[in-house]
Amino acid sequence: MEVVIKGQPPEERVYGLQCSACMTEFKFKESEGRYQAGDYKEGPMVIIACPICHRDCYAYPGKTSSMTPSERTKAYYEK
Repeated sequence: MEVVIKGQPPEERVYGLQCSACMTEFKFKESEGRYQAGDYKEGPMVIIACPICHRDCYAYPGKTSSMTPSERTKAYYEK
């Protein structure tokens, strides 16, 4: 067997989030959160507690970026 493009196991995917309660930005691996089925519009989600205020934050695989909001803003303006 030949690997043409090496992927990344789902548990190793990294997500960047901003807590909506305390505005802390953080990154985490999918394996650090807990998986939940979600609904038919959004699909499955990964739930993780904010490291500062401990409220639940939600990431949607396939829709959530690996960059935090401030990193996305910085990349946009550096173009």
